[in-house]
Amino acid sequence: MNILEKQRFYQKPGPPIYLRTPIGRVATYTTYALIAVGMTSSVYGIMSLIISGKRN
Repeated sequence: MNILEKQRFYQKPGPPIYLRTPIGRVATYTTYALIAVGMTSSVYGIMSLIISGKRN
């Protein structure tokens, strides 16, 4: 892939620049998944502390 082809690839309209390459997609979606798991487990932990506090 020469320089002009790379320039056309990165400057064409379409998805955001961080989703155009395969490794960019993997890194982005992995990051989204880790953030979602972290937030879900945080909410679960907070709710379990609140619920266990009301029972005692």
